[in-house]
Amino acid sequence: MARFVGKLDFSGLDPENPKADRVLQQNFGFVRDDGLMVLLLEGGKVNGASIPEIFWIPLGHPLEDENAFWSSPHDGGYRRFALIIDLNAAEVTPEYALDNWYNIPVECFVHRDNLSRKWWDKTMVACMKVMGEPRWKQKAVYWGVRIGGWRSYRKHRGKREVHG
Repeated sequence: MARFVGKLDFSGLDPENPKADRVLQQNFGFVRDDGLMVLLLEGGKVNGASIPEIFWIPLGHPLEDENAFWSSPHDGGYRRFALIIDLNAAEVTPEYALDNWYNIPVECFVHRDNLSRKWWDKTMVACMKVMGEPRWKQKAVYWGVRIGGWRSYRKHRGKREVHG
C-alpha cells in the first residue's frame, strides 16, 4: 500500500519570494504500491514541481499543505537527488530505509537513469491519490507536468544536485 514515511519539513520559506526553493530538513520518503521507495535526502531542494504561478489560484501553492507531499518526490526525481530503493529486494521496512539507507546493499537500489520522466509523473499522481486529492486536480497536474515539465527535466538530466 502506497504511503509516506518520515516528516516533511522545509526551510527557506520567503514571503517576499514564494517561488524560491525550499530545503528539506530531514529525510522523507514515499513508498509506491510496487515496493519501490522514493527517498529524498535532507538538504534536497524542492520548488513544487515547477508549477507556474498562474496555476496556484486553482491548485494552491505547490509547497503548502497537501501539495508539498505530492510535489516533493516529483522534484527529487526531476532534480536527480532522490534515491530509489527496492524494498522487496532489500527486505527492510521503509522506516529502516529512511535513516539507514547507506546500510542497504547497492543491488537494492534502482538507478534513476533507468526511470523515465513519465515514471516520475505517475509517481506524483500516486502521491496525490494517497493525499486524497480530487481526480480533476490529479489530471490537471499530471497533464501540466507532461506538457511543460520537459524543460525542467532536461535541465537536470545527467546531473545530480549536491547538497551540503
